[in-house]
Amino acid sequence: MPARKRKKVKKNNIKIPRKVLVLFFIVISLFAAFFLFLTSSAIDSNKYVVAFQGESGDVQVEIYDFSSGEIDVIDIPGDVYVNTAYGFGDWRIGSLGKLGNQEKYGGELLRMSIVKSFHFPVDAWVEGSRLSFNSNSSLSLKQKLQLLWFKLRTPVSKTSETDLKNGGYLQETKLPDGDDGYALVRELPASLGTKFTISWGEKRMPRVGIYNTTGGSGNTIHNLSEVIHILGGDWVIVEKPPTENDCYVKGNNSALKEKLSKLLLCSINDESVEGNFDIEIVVGQKFVERF
Repeated sequence: MPARKRKKVKKNNIKIPRKVLVLFFIVISLFAAFFLFLTSSAIDSNKYVVAFQGESGDVQVEIYDFSSGEIDVIDIPGDVYVNTAYGFGDWRIGSLGKLGNQEKYGGELLRMSIVKSFHFPVDAWVEGSRLSFNSNSSLSLKQKLQLLWFKLRTPVSKTSETDLKNGGYLQETKLPDGDDGYALVRELPASLGTKFTISWGEKRMPRVGIYNTTGGSGNTIHNLSEVIHILGGDWVIVEKPPTENDCYVKGNNSALKEKLSKLLLCSINDESVEGNFDIEIVVGQKFVERF
């Protein structure tokens, strides 16, 4: 009996088109790049503060606490009278967006005026009441993405809001233009200030020497020392002969040095500190003119 021939079983080799494979790898690569883009921080501290101002003129100061996963919001009414930065005198805070655009400072006038009058260490500004990709702001695209991603992941239970009209910090008054408004009547409490305090990774508060070369300007030095205190620094004022300099920062605590440099628009000096300080900030007469 003749042997039967075995039938060859055809294997179903599924061939994936080359274009599909290329597209798949492109999508995976883009996803990985986007993930790395989000997870690599564009913000150099564990807290970041942004001031928002919409069309109403009201201001929202948002504090993003990356270490605790919380967001604190402080509401400032637009008809609060403040002493502005850059020497423009006293204005309603709600008018500073328009004034800043007219005088070519943009939102920087609002940001620095909040630092000066409220001592809030505001890092960035946004024109509008909400953050979006096309917001006019001082934030980079990467910073916007990081903050939007953080807000998306923060539950309502970890978001708090404080209205400065409550608590006796603001007093209703007649403004110079005859309209009703508010004036800041007392220093903000420590409980509010600690929302801005940053952990600098040291067992003690960083010691900051404020070298005053302004030839006076007690109010400027006071405002500067309050900002440093809210940030979590222990300060000492050292009087020096007057100079026409602006300001510069030097010291061993690189994180605080970078923070103060960006916050106050001071240059960084790589020399060693003179006294028994972690950070030294030297301010001159030009700093007073713009702060």
